[in-house]
Amino acid sequence: MAKNRMRNVIRLLIMANLIGLAPSFVENAWANADANTPQAQNASASPDDAAPQGDEPQNDDSAQDDDFASDFSALSKIAPPDGSEEYGEIYQMRVLERSLLPSSIQDNGINDEQNLIQQAADPMGLTPDEIFHALGSGTSDEYQNRGLQRQATKLMTSAIQSIQNQIQSAGSGLVLPFGLDCAQQKAVQEYVAIFSAPGSGTMKTWLKRMARWKPSLERVLAQEGVPLELVYLAMIESGFKPRVKSPASAAGMWQFMAGTAVEMGLRIDAYVDERFDPIKAAHAAAGYLKKQYHRYHSWPLAMAAYNGGPGTVNIAIDRYNTTDYFKLVEYGAMYDETRRYVPRILAAAIIGQNPKAFGFDGLKGESPFAFDTVQVPGNTKLAALAEAANCSIETLQDLNPELLKTVTPPGDDYTLRIPAGRFSQFVDKFDNVKRKYANHSDSMTLRFGETIDTLASEIDVPARVLRQINQLGAKENLSYGADVAVPNGSKRHKNAKKDDDNLPIALVTSETFTFNQKKRVFYVTQKGDSVAAIARVFGLLPNQLAIWNDLDVWAKLRPNMYLQIFVDKSFDDANIRYFAESDVRIVVKGSPEHQEIIDAKRKTNAKAAASAKSSGAHFVYHTVAKGDSISKIAKKYGVSVDSILKLNKMKASDPIRKGAKLKVKKR
Repeated sequence: MAKNRMRNVIRLLIMANLIGLAPSFVENAWANADANTPQAQNASASPDDAAPQGDEPQNDDSAQDDDFASDFSALSKIAPPDGSEEYGEIYQMRVLERSLLPSSIQDNGINDEQNLIQQAADPMGLTPDEIFHALGSGTSDEYQNRGLQRQATKLMTSAIQSIQNQIQSAGSGLVLPFGLDCAQQKAVQEYVAIFSAPGSGTMKTWLKRMARWKPSLERVLAQEGVPLELVYLAMIESGFKPRVKSPASAAGMWQFMAGTAVEMGLRIDAYVDERFDPIKAAHAAAGYLKKQYHRYHSWPLAMAAYNGGPGTVNIAIDRYNTTDYFKLVEYGAMYDETRRYVPRILAAAIIGQNPKAFGFDGLKGESPFAFDTVQVPGNTKLAALAEAANCSIETLQDLNPELLKTVTPPGDDYTLRIPAGRFSQFVDKFDNVKRKYANHSDSMTLRFGETIDTLASEIDVPARVLRQINQLGAKENLSYGADVAVPNGSKRHKNAKKDDDNLPIALVTSETFTFNQKKRVFYVTQKGDSVAAIARVFGLLPNQLAIWNDLDVWAKLRPNMYLQIFVDKSFDDANIRYFAESDVRIVVKGSPEHQEIIDAKRKTNAKAAASAKSSGAHFVYHTVAKGDSISKIAKKYGVSVDSILKLNKMKASDPIRKGAKLKVKKR
């Protein structure tokens, strides 16, 4: 199984290079989309024989329309290669585009199989000979199956014809964006077809989400004096997700690069990134677009400049001596991405302004973005603000996505959004809450791979005390990068040196990996971790992490798995919780040592079960009520105070919190 998995991953990497696509696209195209194509129905036929090549379609139009939606539906579920869930919807649309519009696929110029093999070998820590051995007798020719794209061309032709019929049926009742006669442009029709069939699920999600943001964004656009249809630019950039960050590091609903954002007056520092604030970023985006419109007096060219920069647009105009955006598209001017950018926006606007004509009517939208604002002091913890507003920290973070930490920026007062209708309640409660939190002035930043419980262990503070300080429930946690309130003077302690038998066990594969100038470290998985997310933090490909640890890239990870990771020898990231080789006991899976550990664990579990059975020990859990004390609870159950303290690993001085559950031995 391990060799088959390795062989398949290597094939994916090589095929991805050959056709210029991300490995995740190829993997999903094989695993999902091909199952529905004609090739899969005749496994013995060659790709050329299996996919129809004639000019005449072999099925009627309605059947082809069904195929168009189904053959590529699997591609719309592909996760981005860096594992960013927030960017996933945008990436999925790009995957559909690359599969359905083959002209956008570029040859990356890599034809030498030796180079491909070397490229596959290096990141995996394997030699080219090991790669050849894993591939067997396969050659690069067998990877060059472009049947998916050939199939797409026929299906797109049929789908565009269907869209043209819908446009014709709508007639003069069709509302067109920016007053442009753009519905007859092929590039626009292509995107209406993609959004209406295989991408319809994502488009419906965007339209529903738009209901939350459209009123606020249109108010900004109106204030700035630009067309309200520019709201669809935000749809194409981010799907109306405030926290989106692209692989190119553009961020927020309006996808600003950091330099442009600062130039347009947005604040970016260690505490705040206003690119993630949809309202402030909308003002900046409208200002930038207005500036470009004054330059070109054309909204299509202004939007093209928003995507590719004014330099790209200027060169295209000079080269082809025209200011007609669609003529520039026809001539192949500008980058492929910029040529397709404006048609995406126009197609989304046509659908959004004419939902019934394209089958998107009747959608139930999300509730509008509503809030009150309050002025709060700098360096105030969100936990305190959430308590005063009677909401969760997560709610405040959703309303204020620009905040990078769980504390307001130090310095001047900060304008904070709180849930609508809570202003008076907040003002009444805030002073009392502020005094309560002033007793815990120190804070620590939660590292990647760290939880409240692991941090509590490292600073020698009971986890329930740390949760109480931060107003967290028994199962609540904070995300990586959050600031955690800790008792004054708290410090993380170094890992104490332990005997080998007392070190945590890290199981590794029998496969050995050799690197120059690299060292091995171990990462312990936490609830909610994914292969892609861990790989991204360590600067790796998901497939590297998968091969080094015998993992399925897509499978869910369990907590407390020890993963071996190869990093540069100089690697020392204080923002990640990881272990050196000396901090763990390394055991090879399937080795005699591994079997001894399994046998010993079985014996220990059997003894514990037998002991519990013979002693007849039974426990109950008492939920702490208002006015409870340890002595009252002990008296109620007829047990000693000490027994409750020992069972719950408490000290007599530890406070108990209403709603907490205490273990009590039944008499």
